[in-house]
Amino acid sequence: MIKILLKDQHKNYFSSEPLLTRDEERVFSPGEMAYQKLLKPMHFSTETWGWILSFLFHALLLFGIGLSLFPKSSPQMPALPPSMIELVPSPEPQQPQSKTEPQPPPLRPDDMVKAVVQKPKALQKKPAPRPQQPSLAQRVTAMALPDYLRNPPPIYPEEARRKGEQGVVYIWVKISPAGTVASLSIYRSSGFADLDASAVDAVKRWRFHPAKSGNTPVESQAVVPVQFHLTK
Repeated sequence: MIKILLKDQHKNYFSSEPLLTRDEERVFSPGEMAYQKLLKPMHFSTETWGWILSFLFHALLLFGIGLSLFPKSSPQMPALPPSMIELVPSPEPQQPQSKTEPQPPPLRPDDMVKAVVQKPKALQKKPAPRPQQPSLAQRVTAMALPDYLRNPPPIYPEEARRKGEQGVVYIWVKISPAGTVASLSIYRSSGFADLDASAVDAVKRWRFHPAKSGNTPVESQAVVPVQFHLTK
């Protein structure tokens, strides 16, 4: 037990216990002694309280600045459970079942038919058709010949003469029964266009002695040469 002598009540001492009279002694247990120390107010001056409040203010200010500087941690996505994919083996293709074809029953000798062997027939050769002999009226007894006495000679082109061009032009002529030129074309060229054109222009106005079958004039064909030659 601890004995504490409480002095004057008018001094700056505060207690939650009832006030004791002057010079009154009271005995405190150790637990009560600690409790009394906690209840005993602390006396600070005005300057000390100013320093304390300033320290608390700056501490709160620094705490707020620290919170603003540190980035907020983003919420983490919940971890998804690992997923597994199983590969299912593809079914094996079914092999087509071979259908067994029904085999025909074995043939008996009585069911067989004997093959008939036919001897080839001798081929009879047909006589080749004989060429038809032209009748006497269709036979040509005279060839067509140009009537040189009445046919004007071709004109030698001046340009071809100046260039010294010369040669022979062969004209194919179809002669009518009247002896006139039914159609014509160049059978062989002389090599010079001016000479060929002059020969065609001259021969198409010519007249011919028609070919005859017996005494009858018939249509015929002939190749007429036209020569261009320069004389010195």
